[in-house]
Amino acid sequence: MSYIIRPDWQRELSHLKNTDRRSRLSALASLKKKLPLKQEARISFLADNVVDALVDRIANDPAEQCRELSLSILSGSFCSFDARESLLIAHSFIPVAIQRVGSRPFKEPVEELRLKLIDACNAVLLQSASELDDSQELTQRFACCLVQALTDTYPETKRSAGIAISTLCQVAPQSIRLHFADLTNTLIFNLRHQHAKTRTTTLNAVVDVARASVDVDAFGHMFHQAVLPALCKICTDRSAAVRVHLARSVGAWLLKGVYSRKPERAAESQESTASFKTHRAKPMLEVDLLVLLLDVLADDTFFVAVRAVAELNALGSHWQVQSSMASDWCLAELSSSPVPSRTRHDFACNVACLVSSSAARLVTLHFQQILNIHLARASFWKLQAFRIPRALGVLTSIARISVNVLPTQLPKLLILYCNSLDTCLEDRTAQDGSYAAIRALGANLKDYAPIFDTLSWLQAKERPAGAITCSAARQNGIVGVLSTFLGRANASYTSPHAGMIVNTLSWYAERNAEGRAKSLAKADSSDTADVLFCCAVGNLLSLKPMLQKASHARLIHGLLLSPSFRAVFLPPSKRPDNYVVTQSMRLLLNECALPSATELIEHYFDTILDLLPRANPCYEIQSGSWLLLSVLVHACPRAAARAFDESVAPILLVHLNPLINRNPEARIHALSLVHVLVCAPDTPKLFSDLSTRTLIEGAVVPNLVWAAGRTANTTRKAALAVLHGLVQGGALLSCTNYAQLMSKLYPILGTNVQEYDTSSREISLSCLNGIFDLLPSASLQEHEFNVLYPVIMKRLDDSSDNIRLNVCSTFSALIRVAGPDLLSGTALEYCAEHFLVHLDDKNADIQKAIFRTLEVLVAHNPSVVDVLSKKLCPIGTSHRDLRLVGRLLPRHSPYG
Repeated sequence: MSYIIRPDWQRELSHLKNTDRRSRLSALASLKKKLPLKQEARISFLADNVVDALVDRIANDPAEQCRELSLSILSGSFCSFDARESLLIAHSFIPVAIQRVGSRPFKEPVEELRLKLIDACNAVLLQSASELDDSQELTQRFACCLVQALTDTYPETKRSAGIAISTLCQVAPQSIRLHFADLTNTLIFNLRHQHAKTRTTTLNAVVDVARASVDVDAFGHMFHQAVLPALCKICTDRSAAVRVHLARSVGAWLLKGVYSRKPERAAESQESTASFKTHRAKPMLEVDLLVLLLDVLADDTFFVAVRAVAELNALGSHWQVQSSMASDWCLAELSSSPVPSRTRHDFACNVACLVSSSAARLVTLHFQQILNIHLARASFWKLQAFRIPRALGVLTSIARISVNVLPTQLPKLLILYCNSLDTCLEDRTAQDGSYAAIRALGANLKDYAPIFDTLSWLQAKERPAGAITCSAARQNGIVGVLSTFLGRANASYTSPHAGMIVNTLSWYAERNAEGRAKSLAKADSSDTADVLFCCAVGNLLSLKPMLQKASHARLIHGLLLSPSFRAVFLPPSKRPDNYVVTQSMRLLLNECALPSATELIEHYFDTILDLLPRANPCYEIQSGSWLLLSVLVHACPRAAARAFDESVAPILLVHLNPLINRNPEARIHALSLVHVLVCAPDTPKLFSDLSTRTLIEGAVVPNLVWAAGRTANTTRKAALAVLHGLVQGGALLSCTNYAQLMSKLYPILGTNVQEYDTSSREISLSCLNGIFDLLPSASLQEHEFNVLYPVIMKRLDDSSDNIRLNVCSTFSALIRVAGPDLLSGTALEYCAEHFLVHLDDKNADIQKAIFRTLEVLVAHNPSVVDVLSKKLCPIGTSHRDLRLVGRLLPRHSPYG
């Protein structure tokens, strides 16, 4: 065919050969204005050798602007040509692009132009895709060029090269196979790039190259040694968008590559079905990819996991259609569907419930192979080992095959899951996966004998020499598996094991409480442990086992260590709404035939207390025994006060004695328990004379002795609080020889009145005031009075107005118990002088309090009037309020 050469092309072409840069730019600008090309212009564009001229400018023009403009014109014209014409352009343009970017150092120095060259090659290949069958040499050279382009330091060029590789995988896969190893290695290196967009594009290219090269002889070795480990690392990529693309890429690979083959005849015999079930594009390839997809499904980011679930469900549906599901080969092996967990963090278990039935069948079919891969990864792939527990959890939750077909592996699996909880203490994601795996094992079991043997072994393993090596994570897992077992078991099967189950639950509840106290566990992990434990107790009680009183006490013992369960003792307005806890409480009350939680504790108080081991010599404050004692006192102080002499006092006194218990923090905790005990409503009336004397002599007095330091001050303050509770609650009224008992406290309280801590001084004065109110009149001894009155009077100069007001009320009570004989002479003059000085205080409330105290003093000892008159005469009219003086001394004062 002859072409008509248009004269306007000739003018621009002649200017392109000009040595002047401006002329070349002007000609290129004129050419660009004629885009897009019309039909006649498109024909002449090719016939006039405009493409060759532009390609020549791209290859040889020294000016960057001319090369860029030439490339823009050529790229803009691609859309105007059909596939055959685009192929002609490709044969002319791509070799030049390969020359510019296909070797290091790059002949094209401008990184933006290298990017545009690759983009243009990609565009022309897509345009001529249907005609590329006879152009293998061109595409092979371009694939080799892209290996070098992937090493470009410009991120945009890396991404463009990745896109071009994906294009070649579609339009010329045979060219990819020749450079499979080089492309794969370079792409895998780029998967570590800092930009998420670059990693995403590279990930797509890696999967496309692998899919296109699946028939290469070296594919299996390269896949398992390089591709698969690199893809597994992407499961932990810091960008969720990259992990989403991993799910899409792996799902597409499985959907279009591995499971795309359809059986020749669906109605063929069982031999045909079996051959389809065992068909693989490459041995173990689909299993490896399924493992990878399950890894992404175990992601703790919601939309990443949902994307993986969608891919798995699509794969399951496609597989079901392709296999026609003519035989129900796996229906008999399927147990009930997974049940969502009640814990809000158990994502691995809950996401398994989103997987469709067909996808679950597919995973179940490969359960053993996937499990073996996970176990092998746990042994050899240390870098990814921390993600394996959660992936195992997802696998076990999705696979609905009864694990009773693997009886020898059941104990091994359970121990593996429990051990993984200890090795992943810092990874909440991995721990959640192990929880889900353990519960899924329980959901799939039909014969519980192996699990009871395993639990007994684990429990015995942790108990020797009292060592507590079982982590809180493992304990939660054990309680979770028991809860699941009990939820699916029947009463006839569990009754023989009820005692062992109760002991296991109680023991692990104590370990959980200790771990929570030592590690200061976060609220969410504590909630998880509480929900799991209460759920296990509720499932056990719903079976209505025949339990003895000791077993009931052990269950209550475990529940009391649960913070969520202790909330049932709060007022209804402050009680949180927790269905699991409420349900377990209701079942327990029905089992024990008691109406309320308080009566339940009171009924079993002595039995629960007998479960405490003998202290040797003291409990650790973070031990389960101390925590249980603390809970009992807080939850039911009446029962603790009633059994104080026989059971509670021997334990507390050991912990309160400074000579036995050298730990001040432990003594402070013990004092706080005693304070709760003495301040609870109606409990002081339950204390006997022996109980009160025991508390004062064994708890208060030893801990009120002064010592330097903030901890010692806190200890004294806690002891003062106990004494204050005893005084104000009326427990001292039952004491015989009350005055003799109080005489031991006066020197110590006198010292504490002078404490540097304001609250300690205030509590000490309040204690003295309460003690004086309980003493009969004129019962104070002279030496006791001489110890107390100076330190009380000094507090009139205190910096706190509240303490100064308390001094007035305390001294008024002291006047009553001292008698007129003790308050005379020097002591009387000393006190009167101090009161008159503070009668002139600028605080009106203190003036009134001093005045009332002086009135009490005058009424108690009339001789005080003479002393006051002598002190007032020199003062004259300097008092702020002479009316107070006049009211105090109406007959003897000249100010009346």
